[in-house]
Amino acid sequence: MAGYNGSFEFQSGEHYPKEINYTFMRIFNATFGALCVPLAYYTSKQLKFSKAATWLVTLMVLCGRSPLSYGLLRVRLTCLGSHTENSYATISRFILLDSMLLFFTFTTMLCFSKFHNLQNKSFSAEWWTWIVLTGLSIGCVTRCVDSLEFHLRV
Repeated sequence: MAGYNGSFEFQSGEHYPKEINYTFMRIFNATFGALCVPLAYYTSKQLKFSKAATWLVTLMVLCGRSPLSYGLLRVRLTCLGSHTENSYATISRFILLDSMLLFFTFTTMLCFSKFHNLQNKSFSAEWWTWIVLTGLSIGCVTRCVDSLEFHLRV
């Protein structure tokens, strides 16, 4: 999509060649990172969190303090104070696989929570839809991890 042919290795400190559309590549990855915020909100709603807990989780993802990376016992609410920690925003700007990996992890959790909430409608069309989407999301996570491992080995 961005016209990248694989010849540039993206070494730290190097300037991008003119033929690489790095702006598109950064916007593409930033989109995945930005979409994690509404996914966190809808997943929290599906898990039947209280309104305050739903907004807390959403703010933690928005401001970088994720329960996935810090654990609920170690969370500090710096995003509500004057000092915000913006690791998600930072990592989403880079041309890395991390934002896609996080996005598909979030979609897996959303799809699985929707599927779980349909346990009283087993084998309905909606139930099958969400279990298939859960499997596709897990496949996308696995693909991101495989791609990341391949790039680390090379």
